[in-house]
Amino acid sequence: MKTLEFKLQLNKAQSQQVDSWLDVQRWVWNEGLALLKDFEAQRTYNKHDKAYAPCCPIPWEYHWEKDDAGR
Repeated sequence: MKTLEFKLQLNKAQSQQVDSWLDVQRWVWNEGLALLKDFEAQRTYNKHDKAYAPCCPIPWEYHWEKDDAGR
């Protein structure tokens, strides 16, 4: 595989803008990792299936409401 490498010659304003973009990307990455860790921590062992299954710590119910067309 061939790769090309370019050296950017940025002025101060451009450099600050790129740094702010990288900060945002770093934040998004870290938040995603934190969500994955939380999700993994909320798994339970299902004895019936003999496997780990995700669970939600907050009980919730899904209510299906039909629209006026009766679908």
